[in-house]
Amino acid sequence: MIKKVLIAIVGLFLIMMCFLAYDIYQDRQNKIIFTGTVPVYADWEPYPKDQQPILILSTEEIVKVKRIRYGKDYMAISVETQNGQSGWIFSGYSFNLTSRSNK
Repeated sequence: MIKKVLIAIVGLFLIMMCFLAYDIYQDRQNKIIFTGTVPVYADWEPYPKDQQPILILSTEEIVKVKRIRYGKDYMAISVETQNGQSGWIFSGYSFNLTSRSNK
């Protein structure tokens, strides 16, 4: 009986990890095109009103999308620059987010 319960728990855990991995994969398939300068913040919570930018990205920047999070009335995107700096950008600034599959 205990063995069956453990197998069920491990199975559910593995299924949840597969969903998480797929979600991360889907987020990383997005591309960002900057149309102006965009501030980058250290954290996505609280919404950046209480934070100072750690970096400013310009139209020439190329970044990798790491994760996308949604809060009430905003979207936060975790990005990594070519030189390895990481942070969060927020919807409402000068960029377009597109899926790489929509070329």
